[in-house]
Amino acid sequence: MKRVTLAAAIFGGILILGGVLTALATIGHSNEEVLRGFGLVLISFGGMCIAIPVYLEGVRLRNQHRRADGAPVAKRNLSPCSVCSAPTASLWCTTHLIRICPACLPRHDEPSRCLYRTLGRHSASSRGVAGSASGRS
Repeated sequence: MKRVTLAAAIFGGILILGGVLTALATIGHSNEEVLRGFGLVLISFGGMCIAIPVYLEGVRLRNQHRRADGAPVAKRNLSPCSVCSAPTASLWCTTHLIRICPACLPRHDEPSRCLYRTLGRHSASSRGVAGSASGRS
């Protein structure tokens, strides 16, 4: 993979250099818009040729590092349901302060008392994102 990244960096550098030289050659010539645009496309394509393999190499190294440390991979929004212990709850009852899955919602629902929020909104407010405005007087 390192050879692919190096080869892509060299190829991308050549494309960027060619694009810069093409764009510079059109300075002062107002009738060569197509050539100037081609130079800019070469610069952009060269940048992408460099960025994509570098990004993929970084992802590979991050995953390799996580496996070596034995650290668990972060899983989004996998809070268990407080009623039936299902692996993914999607609602938060603000009255009773419990997590609820959609299957348990009909059993728990008390329309006169319960107010529900999605867990994504609840977790953002618990980190202080929405709660910072309530601290002001």
